[in-house]
Amino acid sequence: MLEIAQKREGKHLVKLAQKSFSMEQFDSPSHIADSMGVIVGQSPFISLFEKVKLQEAIHFMHDNHKQQLSAGMQEFLYGNQRSGFHQITSVLDGYKMAKWPVLTVCPSYCRPYEEIFIHPVTARKVIDYYQLEGLTYCASPAYDFYRAYREHILFLKNQADPSLQGDNEDFCRFLIMSTNLYHSSAPQFPVGARGHLKAGLENTGEGGVGGVG
Repeated sequence: MLEIAQKREGKHLVKLAQKSFSMEQFDSPSHIADSMGVIVGQSPFISLFEKVKLQEAIHFMHDNHKQQLSAGMQEFLYGNQRSGFHQITSVLDGYKMAKWPVLTVCPSYCRPYEEIFIHPVTARKVIDYYQLEGLTYCASPAYDFYRAYREHILFLKNQADPSLQGDNEDFCRFLIMSTNLYHSSAPQFPVGARGHLKAGLENTGEGGVGGVG
């Protein structure tokens, strides 16, 4: 029942984010900033502390910072993604809210098959367990890490059984479920993500997804 409720909530947030961050909405920077607060506030993947702190930051945010935040989100979704990421990070860093979950949750709901949500614990476990080559977890948000991690996640998803190739959020749930079930007792897989994924899928026999770490 909990998994069904989470899926319904996820679909609701996807629709809400896609409407809230459609191109015509960017005429109002205040609307974009408020929408970020709403999405973060409703997401089950954001901690209560981060929800409260972001909403406080938006409430007291100067208009010019809201304009910069809105411009950054527009660039990330519809223009130069690297530039947009840096702009959003710069604004939120001034409020000590430049954290991976806050930065990535809105784009991941807007484009659930293209973008990814980064949860620090999940990312570290996935990188370690699947031995994602050339990738080291970066605690401080950086676009190069985001792009590289996203490429690895999409690569893994493309190698998986079609039953696992839903949106990126669902697939990351499956990955973290695999690390939780098999991290301590897994056989010695070949080095590299491809070998880990193949063996993991064969051993689990799962066609669904588990919970996010």
